[in-house]
Amino acid sequence: MNQEIDDELRAILARNLERCGPIQAHADTDGKEPE
Repeated sequence: MNQEIDDELRAILARNLERCGPIQAHADTDGKEPE
């Protein structure tokens, strides 16, 4: 995996966790981007 992509995904997950909680965050990142 590309390190830059991994860091970007971690940042997106962190924002989603703050906004929606862990369950919704995992659903949001399943094959589509929230932004």
